[in-house]
Amino acid sequence: MTDAAVAVTAVTKTFPIPFKRQSIVAVRDLNLRVEPGQVYGLLGPNGSGKSTTLKIILGLVTPSRGKAEIFG
Repeated sequence: MTDAAVAVTAVTKTFPIPFKRQSIVAVRDLNLRVEPGQVYGLLGPNGSGKSTTLKIILGLVTPSRGKAEIFG
């Protein structure tokens, strides 16, 4: 088995709401594996966590739980 080009394992990202004891879940328990040479697209409605997922994969945002790797 080859190493995945992108591997996302059990990623969850929450953002706290200022001045409240609540938080918003942007991504919940995401598992994703993209093999080298494979084309993959993220589709979904507004607010479904697509941009947050890409930011986590690129390392711009740290996940609350789980891990994301590019070329392992």
